Amino acid sequence: MAKKTYHAPYSPCPHCGNPLKTRLSRQLSELSREITMQCENPECLYCAVVIQSHLRVLQSSMNPNPRVFVPLSPRKYPLNHDGQLDLLNNG
Repeated sequence: MAKKTYHAPYSPCPHCGNPLKTRLSRQLSELSREITMQCENPECLYCAVVIQSHLRVLQSSMNPNPRVFVPLSPRKYPLNHDGQLDLLNNG
């Protein structure tokens, strides 16, 4: 089976605001990549190495990898809270 190729997310240049183009990318671990990016503006040409990393889980995988651990995002509401007001709650 052929290895999948992935494209880095769009990122603007911190100096001129033009798009940064991915020049090189390598997998560091299951959860992070090192990406070399260069500004597409010929009058800027900023170049940097950035890290893409998974910080927290918003929705757990239906097919989890047992070698991967990403902490769960703190809950905004308690488990029994569905975002609706409880009009019958007297307390």
